[in-house]
Amino acid sequence: MKRILLFTLTLLLALAFIMPNRVHAAAKPSPTPVKHFHTVIGSVSADSITVQEPKATKTYKIDKYTRITYEGKTSTAADLKTGMRVSVSASTDPTVAEVITASEPPKDHPVAPATKATPAKKKGS
Repeated sequence: MKRILLFTLTLLLALAFIMPNRVHAAAKPSPTPVKHFHTVIGSVSADSITVQEPKATKTYKIDKYTRITYEGKTSTAADLKTGMRVSVSASTDPTVAEVITASEPPKDHPVAPATKATPAKKKGS
């Protein structure tokens, strides 16, 4: 009787250590593929640029102090086109673009989905 009880307890202890590992291993979700999006120009005019990001769309003012480059060369807002890949650095006023750097988007990467444009927020707002 003691042998059966000892065997049963040993078996239960062994299962207690083995089973939780199998449950956790089965519960891991399969990794989802990561989608990479580029920030692109949604629209542009002489005095503003709307930028589409993966989770938001922002509009910045362009003033006479805004530095614009396209493919590494000094440019103007007229040289920028919808769909170009873009990076915008805000000035001390976060609604005004200080530097806009644009390039052609790569052909093999998706563009950020369009969302409703919202003006960039001022600090402290």
